[in-house]
Formats: sequence, C-alpha cells, structure tokens
Amino acid sequence: SDVCSSDLGFIEQAGDDRYRGDNSILGCGGDRGHGVMIEYEGDDRYHARGHALGTGRKPKAVGLMVEVEGDDVYRFGGDSMTATWRPSNPENWAWATFADLSGDDAYTPYDPDQVARRIFADDSGLLKMARGTCQARRQGPAATRS
Repeated sequence: SDVCSSDLGFIEQAGDDRYRGDNSILGCGGDRGHGVMIEYEGDDRYHARGHALGTGRKPKAVGLMVEVEGDDVYRFGGDSMTATWRPSNPENWAWATFADLSGDDAYTPYDPDQVARRIFADDSGLLKMARGTCQARRQGPAATRS
C-alpha cells in the first residue's frame, strides 16, 4: 500500500507494503507535534528522502517508527533514522526512536556522506550505523551483522 503521513499516527497490520515519499513522513514528528508509524508484519520497503523513519525534526517533536516483523529494506536521506535537530534552547530537544524487531533487514542511505552516525534498535540489539550500507541478519537465537 502507498500511504504517507506526517504529524499523525499510522498503523499497518499486515501485507508486503511499499512506502515512498520525500520529507516529513513515516514516523516524523514536526514542530511540537508527533509522528508515529507502526508496521506489524510483512516484507516491507521504505524509501524516504529525508525527515523520516523515526525522526524529530523541530522543537519538542516526537518521532517513532516501529517495524515488528518481516524482512525489510530501508532507503533514506540524511535527516532520517533517529535524526533530531539541535535546538537553540536545550529544553526544546526533540525525541526520535526507530526499532525493527525482527527479520533480515537492509539499511541504505541515498547519500552516505550526508548521513551522520545514528544508533537505533534492530532485532539484534543496538545496531550502530555510520556511512555506507548496514545489514542486520537474524540467524537462530543470536544475530550477526554484516
């Protein structure tokens, strides 16, 4: 299904879905707002240019992206995957969370040079991504990363 949302919640329960958009989608919270994306199952594909996939992009924003089950592919721009904007007042920090809870998943930035370090949760625990492509694979009770 092709569904995009910003500053609201979206829950998808099943299916092999495709999500594509430019900015402020798929779990992106805006100025003092929230964005929630929860996808329960399916082998899903996410393509977002920026401000997506669990991102807080303005003061006091909350961004949450949770993918529960499936072999998923993520392709995203620089201000995505737990990105937050640094506010001038420390009391205005945004919150951003991304969690993929299971599956053989792949994460690829559109432009690796624009992606700052991100830490997010995958089924293998904390997965640290820097530049380039990062994959998380579950093999039995323990997971490996390649």
